[in-house]
Amino acid sequence: MQLLILSPSPWPVADDVFAAAGWEVSRRVIAAGARPDWQAVAAADAVLLALYAPADCADIAARIRKQDPAVVIVPVCPQPDPEFLLRMIRLGVPDVLTDADPDRILAVLQALKPGLSGTETARLHRNLCLGFASAKGGDGATLVMANFAAALAALPGLRVVAIDAAQPFGDLELHLTDTRPAHDLASFSTEIERLDDALLNTMVGHVSDQLDLIVAPATFDRVLTIAPDRVADIIDRLIDSYDYVLIDLGSLIAPISLALLEKLDRLVLVGRSGVASARAVSQQLHLLDSLEFPGANITLVVNATSPADGISQYELARATGKSIDVALPDVGKAANAALARGAPVIAVAPHSRFARAIRAWVADLTGLGTREQSLWNRLRNR
Repeated sequence: MQLLILSPSPWPVADDVFAAAGWEVSRRVIAAGARPDWQAVAAADAVLLALYAPADCADIAARIRKQDPAVVIVPVCPQPDPEFLLRMIRLGVPDVLTDADPDRILAVLQALKPGLSGTETARLHRNLCLGFASAKGGDGATLVMANFAAALAALPGLRVVAIDAAQPFGDLELHLTDTRPAHDLASFSTEIERLDDALLNTMVGHVSDQLDLIVAPATFDRVLTIAPDRVADIIDRLIDSYDYVLIDLGSLIAPISLALLEKLDRLVLVGRSGVASARAVSQQLHLLDSLEFPGANITLVVNATSPADGISQYELARATGKSIDVALPDVGKAANAALARGAPVIAVAPHSRFARAIRAWVADLTGLGTREQSLWNRLRNR
């Protein structure tokens, strides 16, 4: 695959990261307003525009598109204005990057690359179902799952659905959106017999282009209409349509949670570094063992770690008999700020230690690099 980098002055980002992923890189220094090297453009599969001001970047992108309608254009524009973004939409630009992070640029390029690219790699991880449960109330499984879902959906080519099966009153939507979807889990339970792709698309809440949401019922009478076997049927239907199905189980000791265990490829058990939580984690692990749920399919997450923890992660691992798989820093005040905006923490505080830990966890699970969602994707996903 041929990558052409155009810039008005030498671009300091090295070719190594792109070459290692199989891209053959060529560069041209083209001043704003100057005529691009059309022979180089014609030979390229993708053209990266770097260091141009928004108006200049838009002009050169328009000239390239007119000359070669098939070439992929990827602008790197740190301060895009609304007019620039609208022009990029009209030109069919797949993404606008606001920083020169080589890994983020590569993720976008790999999603466009045929063969074993980011999109193809995502297919190796398709149709996975993950359940999230708190060891005890207040351990933060909903917060963790919401941010995990948002980080997954920021990866190119992945479709994710987040389901709130916590009973009686889950609040997953508060962590993802400021608009509650019209249909809840009870609606899906009622319509499961005729839930084709078209109906599914109209019923789910669309948090973004790649992240859909099914909320828990808001009233107790609707909770009572949900049968565990119906929810299991819903999960079977969703696994056919999404790369990742994420379920907020709330507590493991609930009829729906127990019915869904056999549907899970992985269970994420969220606890904290305290004596009460350590005891609850140990009890949950014993329960899972008695239900013959494979220990290898359990991810133990310690949430809100801090220097003031009551017990260390080492002591927690000894107390529970299981090693800690993921340690997430305390999210602090960003949690309330995110809830007030109806957005995940990784969007409100993308550079926080918590956000970085979530993205690293997602990257480790999927084998794909991840960064916070770009301004371009946030605009497209509104």
